[in-house]
Amino acid sequence: GSHMLCAISGKVPRRPVLSPKSRTIFEKSLLEQYVKDTGNDPITNEPLSIEEIVEIVPSAQ
Repeated sequence: GSHMLCAISGKVPRRPVLSPKSRTIFEKSLLEQYVKDTGNDPITNEPLSIEEIVEIVPSAQ
């Protein structure tokens, strides 16, 4: 199947989140740290806040 990869680490995130700015998947801890450090989306460099980050809940099978 298709795997979502974190755009920062290149690995499958354990806690995937979505940035609404770049519509890109990240590992939650990595994106939150990046946002705390820079205040921006890592892909688009648009302003991004922690509150805007969307948690992705796996669909229950």
